[in-house]
Amino acid sequence: MLKRAYEHKKSRAEYHFRSIGLILFFALLFGGMILGFIIPLRPTVSDQEKRELTKLPGWEAASFVNGEFFKQLDTWYADTYPFRDQLLAGNQALKSLYGIQTEQIHGSVTGGDEIPDIMDGLETAGDSGQPDGSGSDHGNLPGASESSADSQRQETEEAANDETQVAETLGEDDIPDAGGVVADELQPQVQGGVYQDGAKAYGLYYFNRSAADIYIRAVAEMAVNLEGTAQVYDMLVPDSSSIQLSEEKIQELAISDAQKATNYYYKSLETLAGDQVRTIPIYDTLLAHKDEYIYFNTDHHWTALGSYYAYTDWAAVKGVTPHSLDQFEKKEFPGFLGSYYSTLQSEELRSHPDTVEAYVPMGVNTMQFTQTDGQTLNWNIINDVSNYQAGVKYSCFVAGDNPYSIIENPAITDGSSCVVVKESFANAFIPFLVDHYETIHIIDYRYYQGSVTDFVRENQVQDVFFLNSLDAIGDVDMMNRMASILPEGE
Repeated sequence: MLKRAYEHKKSRAEYHFRSIGLILFFALLFGGMILGFIIPLRPTVSDQEKRELTKLPGWEAASFVNGEFFKQLDTWYADTYPFRDQLLAGNQALKSLYGIQTEQIHGSVTGGDEIPDIMDGLETAGDSGQPDGSGSDHGNLPGASESSADSQRQETEEAANDETQVAETLGEDDIPDAGGVVADELQPQVQGGVYQDGAKAYGLYYFNRSAADIYIRAVAEMAVNLEGTAQVYDMLVPDSSSIQLSEEKIQELAISDAQKATNYYYKSLETLAGDQVRTIPIYDTLLAHKDEYIYFNTDHHWTALGSYYAYTDWAAVKGVTPHSLDQFEKKEFPGFLGSYYSTLQSEELRSHPDTVEAYVPMGVNTMQFTQTDGQTLNWNIINDVSNYQAGVKYSCFVAGDNPYSIIENPAITDGSSCVVVKESFANAFIPFLVDHYETIHIIDYRYYQGSVTDFVRENQVQDVFFLNSLDAIGDVDMMNRMASILPEGE
């Protein structure tokens, strides 16, 4: 009897326990559903992933009938769930308890295209340093034609018209639009895979022959067309893996030879355009300083220190005296978590954030930039980002990425001017140029819609400076976009 009574009591206790568990489960499920529909709590931008989140779809009869509306609604609900970033961070923290993971790779290790010594089919430069028959005709360079340039320009303009406008009115402490969300749609911040070793991550560089040839032809053609008008300079920046990883690790990860790739670009440019393109080799300089803080640990960009060493190489090619670091006022903005952290969501990276160091130009610290909606704003060349979110502190340099920006230095009155054609890698470099030119024009090829050649002629610019990372110009779509804005307009 006692045994039966005990078993009956135990069975009832188990029943109540299961019932309570079931009630709690459905209460949590129902509460989570209700929380998900509280619109004001839904985020619109992910700081960790550095992107704009999915917007609530508009209702249309056609999309309702074919079911597309419900697919879009499902995507919106999942992508903008309240406290999304915090939940992702918690999930990553939980994963970190699985055990010590000193190394990890995100993405595939594919290897790049074979790197030739020089572009196939190049004409031999004549005595003038130009390809035979060169001039202002668009058909002089291999693979380049006026019709193809017009077609690329039209495709670019049509794509730009379809882009979502994300600019908003800025307050004193707001971050400029800088095209950031659009940039992610056009070009991933991390092109290939990412390799993490402890508290530092590296991008995996893979050479793309098609993208390289588009870049070479476009830059060389522009240089030839601007002969007698402006001098073209070209600087290509390797990523951190090419400089800071060991030879053994580079081979293990099948990373392309960044120095050989740079030589391919430079030799091809020099053969096509002769002295009209002055290339700036910085690989050996960065390699000599590889143990210094020249690249961020959680982000794909180089630091201001790495940019400074490259600036001294630019000065040598340009024939000017570089300023020493101690001549600049130094600013520091700790707590930066960059694109590699966004990709990996690594607790190890999160607990070892970067510090963004910046050097304020001596002559002026003010600039003006134009957003993608045409709004023009005044800003600082080195802006105080102390209170910015961790993922956007790199925007302290030249207001981030915008279609067009201008810096005018009142301390220089010799009429000197320069156009910098760039993506975000140039942002940390440009402040060092400020004290060498009266006017600096900054054009981000991802957003600018005019003709750079026309701009140079109309504004009587003396120097055109292409400053790009090897990884960024390894994307065919991006290089088609660049090629579309370089030729002269109709």
